[in-house]
Amino acid sequence: MHDILHYLALYIGGKEYSHASENTRHLSLYGVNDAEVHKRNASEAANKLRTLLDHAELPLIHINSNFKWLRVLSLPCLMDELPKSIEDFSLLKYLNLSWSNVRWLPSSIGRLCNLLTLDLCYSQIEELHKEMGKLCNLRHLGLKDTAKLEFVAEGLGKLTNLRTLHRFMVCDDK
Repeated sequence: MHDILHYLALYIGGKEYSHASENTRHLSLYGVNDAEVHKRNASEAANKLRTLLDHAELPLIHINSNFKWLRVLSLPCLMDELPKSIEDFSLLKYLNLSWSNVRWLPSSIGRLCNLLTLDLCYSQIEELHKEMGKLCNLRHLGLKDTAKLEFVAEGLGKLTNLRTLHRFMVCDDK
């Protein structure tokens, strides 16, 4: 049923809604056929893009510092490693890495001072960096079914605005 609705939306929207231009603010990618066109268009729109939802089976967009105006970034299933350029996304409010193969977050994660939601549910994350304690505005931390997560940094105690924590473990070994 989902495929039928998708094809109907494509038929009705036609070319008008199937591409990104330099003025595009919000972009959602779902298993597109002409991935190269979307890559090029998204790169052109990078300096104005506020929302990027990349739900394709394979990574379509190379995330780099050109996307510094992003407020919402959703990359479920795609990432093996978070790009170092993440530190340039100081305006980011929502980061979704659920179902990803990301095993660790870079220390630069602490520079995302405006981040409100970090979703790592069902990911392969193994450890949370102590720099996460600098995410003073973080309200929601999704750790549901993160089976490989063995260590939560002590810096999490500094997250005084945290409202939702899907999984919490107490450990005195580390």
